[in-house]
Amino acid sequence: MFNDNFKLKIFSLLIALTLFLSVNDNILSGFSIQSNKSNYTTTWVRAVPIEVNYDKDKYYVQGVPDTVDVKITGPAAKVQKEVVSPTLKVRADFSNIEVGDDQKIKLEVVNLNKDIEAVSNPEFITVSVKTKTSRKFKIKPTLKNERLLLGYTIKSISVSDSEITISGAEESLNNIYEVRAESTEKTKISSNVKEEAKIVAYDRNFNKIEDIDMEKNKTTISVEVESIEKTVPIKVNKIGNIPDNFDLESITVDPESVNVKASSKSDLENINEAYVDVEISTIDKETTEITNLKLYADTSTIYNFDVSTVKVIIKARKK
Repeated sequence: MFNDNFKLKIFSLLIALTLFLSVNDNILSGFSIQSNKSNYTTTWVRAVPIEVNYDKDKYYVQGVPDTVDVKITGPAAKVQKEVVSPTLKVRADFSNIEVGDDQKIKLEVVNLNKDIEAVSNPEFITVSVKTKTSRKFKIKPTLKNERLLLGYTIKSISVSDSEITISGAEESLNNIYEVRAESTEKTKISSNVKEEAKIVAYDRNFNKIEDIDMEKNKTTISVEVESIEKTVPIKVNKIGNIPDNFDLESITVDPESVNVKASSKSDLENINEAYVDVEISTIDKETTEITNLKLYADTSTIYNFDVSTVKVIIKARKK
């Protein structure tokens, strides 16, 4: 009887010990998993550059963004290292490239630590693949008229590169109507200048054509300007009548002529005199000097005199 009870107690103790170890092992295991997971982190790396590996001499591809965002997950220390790593890249898989529209291309995050998981946003891009062709186009130098100070016009304008090779899909090249070299400066000019200029391709409606590759996108333009000005006489426009007790002897203007500038040669041709209004009905002495009288021209075009006001000397004789 004693032996049976003792055996039973030993058996019960073994069962209890087994259960205890099993429960505590699960607890310890749970703590270990939780500890490992808590060391994981997820972060985003913005504007990661995309590498392409297709034959750029044979194909022209539209629809590939320059960069994408990448979500990185893994051990915190390693994730942090990847965030600042200059080697992190996204590669577009063009291994099965063929000519056509609406082709799905997978983006793969490369140069990662083996313990890091990463996915780009988006994971796929939709592109159009065209057969690439190249053609030469003449470059037309341009300068906006509003860059010129009043009284100046462009005598000549030239560009350091007379032509440029542009590559792209055949249909895109066919849409090119004009290739311009456009100055990037905004300051007013009144003398000869050399300036950096952007090279821009336009269609017939003068919309910029973007889906092309140019061998260069900048050049230099040289602008030679000339003055649009001439000297014209000043004519007095008498207002009213001289009083009855005076005879008008003379009216002189100081200065007698003035230089005038216009926005174009044709506008300048229409300005042949400058005018000043003089009121003579109030004359009450033999010599009268009136200063700061405003000059004007008989035209609706834009012009400018080198002086804005003049002095008028009126001589009269008492009856």
